[in-house]
Amino acid sequence: MTFTMDVHHHVLPDFFWQATNEGPSPVGGIAPPPWSRKGMLAFLDDARIDVAVTSISTPGTHTGDDAAARTLARRCNELSAELVRDRPERFGGFACLPLPDLDGALAELAYVTAHDNGPGPVASATLTATLPGGATATGLPSGCTSAAGSVTCDYGPIAVGADASRSFQLPLRLLYLGQVSVTATRTASTPNDPDPANDTATATCTVISDLLAACP
Repeated sequence: MTFTMDVHHHVLPDFFWQATNEGPSPVGGIAPPPWSRKGMLAFLDDARIDVAVTSISTPGTHTGDDAAARTLARRCNELSAELVRDRPERFGGFACLPLPDLDGALAELAYVTAHDNGPGPVASATLTATLPGGATATGLPSGCTSAAGSVTCDYGPIAVGADASRSFQLPLRLLYLGQVSVTATRTASTPNDPDPANDTATATCTVISDLLAACP
C-alpha cells in the first residue's frame, strides 16, 4: 500500500486572503477558488493523499506592517494547530512567521497553548515548557517565569474546549541548526486532571538558518 504525503499544500482561509490581496489584482494574477476545510479534505481524498503538511501562500503575512503581520501569522498558526489537533492523522503544518520582522518571528516560535479537553472547566493550571539544551527564553509575559532550561506559565480559568496562550521568545543561534524541540507539560491544575496521559505535548522545529525555522 502506498502512503502519500503532500508537503507543499497551501491553505488560503478568507482572513488571509482579505489581509494580503486586493480583489481585482490578486498576487500572482490568478484568484484561487474559495478555501474550506471540507473542500480541502475532499481534494485530499480524491487525490489519494494521506497526509498534507500545510503552509500559506504568496505573499506571506508581511505586507509592510509589523503589527498586522504578527496578528496574521498568529491566526494562520492557530488555524494550522486546529487542523492538526482535529485530524492529526491527516495534517501537519509549517509554522508561519512574520518575517522580515525578526522579533515577531522569534516570539511566534515560542507560543505555548493550554487546551481544556474536559470533562469540566479548569480554575487554574500551570504548564512548564522544557527548552533545548543551552537555550534561554526572553520576552516573558506576565504569569511566566524562567529557570535554567525551562519556562513555567500560570493560567487562569479555561472553559471546556477553550484555549489559553502564553508566548515568549527563543532566540535562535547557529548552535540550534537542525532539530529544536520544546515540550510543555501540565505540572499543576485545579481541579486535578482525571486523564494525565494527555498532559504533555512537544513541538519540534527544523532550524534552517538563524532566520528560518519550519515547525510541523
